[in-house]
Amino acid sequence: MIVLHEHPLSIVEQVGFKTFVNSLQPLFKIPSHGTVRNDVMKLYMEQKKRPMDLLDSNEGRVAITVDMWTVDKQKKSYMMVFAHFVDDSWRLQHRLLRFEHISFPHTTDAFVENLMNVLSNWNLHNKLSTLTVDNCCVDDGVVDSIVRKLDIEQLLLGGSIFHMHCFAHILNLIIKDGLDVIGQRLKAISDSCDFWSSTPQRIEQFEEAAQQLCINSTKKLCYVKTQWNSTYIMLETALIYKDIFNHLKTCEAQYKTMPSDEDWENAKIISEKLKILFTATELLLEKKYTTANHYFARICEIRLALSNWLLDSNPIIANMASRVMENFQIYWSKIYGVMGIAMILDPRFKRVLLEYYYEKFYPVGHESEVKKVVDLCRQLFREYKTRALKQEVVGCSEAMTDFDLFVERRKRQKVISTAELDHYLSQDLAPLTQNFSVLTWWMTNGYKFPTLQKIARDIYAIPVSTFSSKLAFSTGGQIISPRRHKLHPELIEALACTQNWLRAEFEDLGEHNPFEMYHVDEDEDED
Repeated sequence: MIVLHEHPLSIVEQVGFKTFVNSLQPLFKIPSHGTVRNDVMKLYMEQKKRPMDLLDSNEGRVAITVDMWTVDKQKKSYMMVFAHFVDDSWRLQHRLLRFEHISFPHTTDAFVENLMNVLSNWNLHNKLSTLTVDNCCVDDGVVDSIVRKLDIEQLLLGGSIFHMHCFAHILNLIIKDGLDVIGQRLKAISDSCDFWSSTPQRIEQFEEAAQQLCINSTKKLCYVKTQWNSTYIMLETALIYKDIFNHLKTCEAQYKTMPSDEDWENAKIISEKLKILFTATELLLEKKYTTANHYFARICEIRLALSNWLLDSNPIIANMASRVMENFQIYWSKIYGVMGIAMILDPRFKRVLLEYYYEKFYPVGHESEVKKVVDLCRQLFREYKTRALKQEVVGCSEAMTDFDLFVERRKRQKVISTAELDHYLSQDLAPLTQNFSVLTWWMTNGYKFPTLQKIARDIYAIPVSTFSSKLAFSTGGQIISPRRHKLHPELIEALACTQNWLRAEFEDLGEHNPFEMYHVDEDEDED
């Protein structure tokens, strides 16, 4: 109960809890705080065997996400390592492998060593598909170092698609970069929001003015400079309260950053543009986890929006779009392959959605761009087929003579046919039905396309963002709450991992949202 629902370990010492337990069974002896801590570590070791066995027996590949979690109270950083895979029942699964304290400084060598230890301990180094990382703390050089320590022959396409850049972090970085170009045009509004939300007295004064002017919105003024979406929320909120700023400029002598009419007009234009990106991002990240085919169209819509902004008559928007599109193109060049293959393997779309968007992206030469993705899919198909044939040779080698093996190897050296892929692409598209599950389709139709079924299983386990992992590991965000920040890092890891594993078991049993979180203020636990 304590692990699942993130109660403080000290709950066993609370009078209310003791009274409650006594009313159920007076003879029950409530364990001490120290006993609970030991029981948590024991439960962690017992539960760890289940995800290890599940991953060992799983036939598909495993995608890894890595993200850093910094705890302000502790001034410590933790590395979250998640495994994502499609199990033998064709359910998308996710397991937290480590929630490890990382000592400062965060060097490349230390990061690589920690991650390689995780992969080795969980026996995953030879069954990886991709690595999705938080691009704020892990760059291409770090991933290259990891690739060099792995067997390149065991990676898909020689490791060329191994590094998946986190969509959420990339989008945040590139839009922030674009906003920096026009930052001065928003400064008066951001300064005004900072001013009227800086003290309880000013907040109260602002709310009273809203009531006087009969503005019924309950939105709060806020601005987090590290996140681009907070800029959109700030502008949207400030526009609602525009008249209040005008009203208060005569009431507060210290308020000297009143936006001009031009500032408000710029804010309105920029807010309308950012709303398109904000809506698309919300849709992408509204679920904790989803298969990769759901991302392609949304990412394409973002690219289309940026392309249209480049042609905008307003130089403010055009300048912002130019900077954002430049960086977006770099991101696109690194992820379009996996995203494109995911769309081809969606029987409702196959090449059609690629053709639809690529005609808009590339008015001249879109056929060759679509062909690049299809050819990449063919290359991946041949690789899977070759691996399967090699396994067949190994499986029957004991019963074969040297000459038989020589003949078999010569057969395998011939060009691998992609007839199965061609047959799949030539068939009619699946109907666009509600609640369509691409995993269910491949589970039931895979017997017709056995090699493609294996590819689909691995591709659809790949997450596009580490954002979902952060959401999933602790719904209530209480693993390292103020009441737990003094716990030892090993106990924190045991709580985080065991909670993830236990919750996964409930979800596998068909439980729906069984872990509603209730936030209460408790005394801080001490280790």
